[in-house]
Amino acid sequence: MADFLERALLTVAPGWAASRARAQREFLQHKAAAEHLRKYEAATTGRRNDGWIRPGTSANTEILTSASALRNGARQLVRDNGHAANAVNVLEANVIGTGIRPDFETEKDSTTRMIEELWQEHVENEVSGADEGGDFYSRQGLGFRAIVESGSVIQRRRRGAAAGRPLPYRVQLLEPDYLDCGKDIYNGNLVVRGKEYNRRGDVVAYHLYKTHPGDSFLGMNTNLGSVRVLATEVSHAFRMDRPGSRWRYLVPINNSADLGIPGRVPAAQKIAACYTVIITESEPGVGTERRTAHV
Repeated sequence: MADFLERALLTVAPGWAASRARAQREFLQHKAAAEHLRKYEAATTGRRNDGWIRPGTSANTEILTSASALRNGARQLVRDNGHAANAVNVLEANVIGTGIRPDFETEKDSTTRMIEELWQEHVENEVSGADEGGDFYSRQGLGFRAIVESGSVIQRRRRGAAAGRPLPYRVQLLEPDYLDCGKDIYNGNLVVRGKEYNRRGDVVAYHLYKTHPGDSFLGMNTNLGSVRVLATEVSHAFRMDRPGSRWRYLVPINNSADLGIPGRVPAAQKIAACYTVIITESEPGVGTERRTAHV
């Protein structure tokens, strides 16, 4: 029947028939090409992948909407779950240990000794810190823990001469919560999650809260305002996993229930392990067939 219609259409309207033939040919070519190109199983569509959300967003867009939830969730796990707390401790011990110590080398031995003495006086004698984070090496471990747990750490240089400090500055460690995420424009510059960028995309300043925003919930802060700090005075440390990424959050756990168990299958195993069925006969050998199942 289809062949008859095709021949009839070719006789009555040959132009229309030719156009229809070209459309059919293009459709078959596209279908064949799609079947050949879709050879990666992860790129296929079907019942198994129906619930798999695969957006093409950038790393910054993903973090923009998920940063706070990921950060707070990771901290809660470290507080309440021994596996998560131990994971952070092991990472800190393997990466930082007792501290990463510098080795100074200059052309003159006298210059090397001078730098080493200055380092000893300012850094290792706990006068370089603007907080109670301990000496330089203790702050290394504290900063690394913040990167693992909170995704990043902010180091702010606080300038000002004082007695007992060989160099006129101190370094303050801040959690990423201090970034003012409520700003979007400052003097024509784009502000994204507290980081200000010029037209070339360079970081020119950081907008930092005066106190930790979480303290306001405890009634400890009544004036939660932010200040603009030049980028030369701030170092934002994080691990970049994708080119162009401006933040990073190391949170490999979707839910506290999945902690320490790889994959999704063990979750079903844990549920199944909660059920136990014991089948017993009322009185074996008496002739009754009644059985009872205890769950």
